[in-house]
Amino acid sequence: LKTLADYIRGLADSTDKNILNRLREYLTKIQSDMVVTLQQQMAKSADAPVYWQADVRELIEVNAKAMLKNDAPRLAGWNKDLSLDACMDKARKELSETAQAMEIWPDIWEFCQTNK
Repeated sequence: LKTLADYIRGLADSTDKNILNRLREYLTKIQSDMVVTLQQQMAKSADAPVYWQADVRELIEVNAKAMLKNDAPRLAGWNKDLSLDACMDKARKELSETAQAMEIWPDIWEFCQTNK
């Protein structure tokens, strides 16, 4: 857990460019996986209703276009109006909080085990 916390802390302390690259890499992976999954479902569902096929095609198109955009990388739950700088600040803050939680988790666990 400490090794993972150190890695996450390192990412949080890295440059905006590095965080931006990691966020874009992550989002591109998620979107490309979504496109592949949807395309596979389309291929398996040739007899599906036309409206369903249209919806799936639209989802494929939206995700494919999103991979090509150079917008600020916003994760699910993030405000859609966040600027690039705000996205970097939010990512850095969330990474730092996650690392901190992982760093103190063993102490919390030990406390709970001894104070049942």
